[in-house]
Amino acid sequence: LSLLMKYPELVKDGSPKIWTGSNPNLNYTAFGTGKEVLLLVGNYKRSRDGKCAVPIPLAHVGEVKNVVTGTMLKPGKELHLDVPPGNYILVHVHS
Repeated sequence: LSLLMKYPELVKDGSPKIWTGSNPNLNYTAFGTGKEVLLLVGNYKRSRDGKCAVPIPLAHVGEVKNVVTGTMLKPGKELHLDVPPGNYILVHVHS
């Protein structure tokens, strides 16, 4: 929860979004507004193949950041991620 508190306005104003990716063995969750979104991809089934392509559910993509590591990712309409078994990636996207 401490990671979510980095984005208090988004948590306050956002809502759950329908969102999925290319790998059916992963879990996908999205929460956001029309201008920013938090995307969570979890590999809770411990699949050896954690690779996925996920669309960004925003009209315009500006910054994309891995919230856990602080790493900036390449902005685009689709993200390519590799989630280790038993782990997750939390991404913040801002238009």
